[in-house]
Amino acid sequence: MIAADAKVLVQGVTDGAKAARQMIAAGTSVVAGCRPGEAAQEIPGVPLYGTVSEALEMHPLDVSVIFEPAPLVKAAAMEAIRAGVPTVIVLAESVPIHDTLEILALSPPSPASKPSRML
Repeated sequence: MIAADAKVLVQGVTDGAKAARQMIAAGTSVVAGCRPGEAAQEIPGVPLYGTVSEALEMHPLDVSVIFEPAPLVKAAAMEAIRAGVPTVIVLAESVPIHDTLEILALSPPSPASKPSRML
C-alpha cells in the first residue's frame, strides 16, 4: 500500500497514539504527529505539530494516516490534501457520505498541483 521507506505523518495522534506506537514498532517511519492545540507534546520520539503545514516545514512527508473521529475526518483529510501530502489514508468508521464525497472531490489532479492519493 505504501513504500517501505515512506515518511508518515499521523493525524489525530492523540486518539491514534497506540496505533502510532504499533506502527513504529513494526518499522514504519513515523516522523511526525499532528493534533491541533497539542504541538508542544510528543509521543516517544515523534514530535507533534498543530498543523500539517507545520509538520511539512520540518519533515519530508509521503503519507498521512488519519485516526480522527468521524466528525473530524473531513477537516483533517482536506488539510492534508491542501498541504500537498501525496497519499492520505483515512482509518475511521461512520464518516458521513457527503464528507467522503467532498474529500474525494478535492483529491483529483489539478493543473496547479500534484494530486493526493486517497486510501
